[in-house]
Amino acid sequence: MFLTGPSEIIEGNSGKYVATAFPITGQKILYKLYNNETLISTSTDANNKVYRKYGGVSLYEESGDIIVDSGISSDVTLQVRAWTEDGNTFSDFVSITAKKITYPSSISINGNTNISSNGQYSYTKSFSTNNFTADVLSVSWSLAQTNAATLVSSDNDSVTLNVTGVSSTSTTI
Repeated sequence: MFLTGPSEIIEGNSGKYVATAFPITGQKILYKLYNNETLISTSTDANNKVYRKYGGVSLYEESGDIIVDSGISSDVTLQVRAWTEDGNTFSDFVSITAKKITYPSSISINGNTNISSNGQYSYTKSFSTNNFTADVLSVSWSLAQTNAATLVSSDNDSVTLNVTGVSSTSTTI
């Protein structure tokens, strides 16, 4: 029996495990959750679906759906194993790590800060750490002072400004 599914899920997200068993036919496949290869006990939800839950991670026994709660206190690594209903055939353990969301602590803007002439200047962003797990869906660039420069183009990673307000003295932006 082969078991496939996610090896990592960020808190607040979900995934699915799928087992392929052959030549076994006519039997249900059941998905079971383990902590240090010790089976987690079952619970039943409001729809009478059987699941196993540990550390904010829930695995539904019949569907293979796995859900990681929002707000988990820390990363947790568990194991999943698929079994035939009669318990005679099973897959190898597959590890799943539920990751707590980690946000970047700061964002820096990189580029020329001393503008001595009119023209186009490009800037990029960088995060304080590369170890964050949060998805940065969008970045909105704006100018606090618009009399010296205008935004030419921008995307999530960079912005280009057209500076037109530089006189004989430098302008700091």
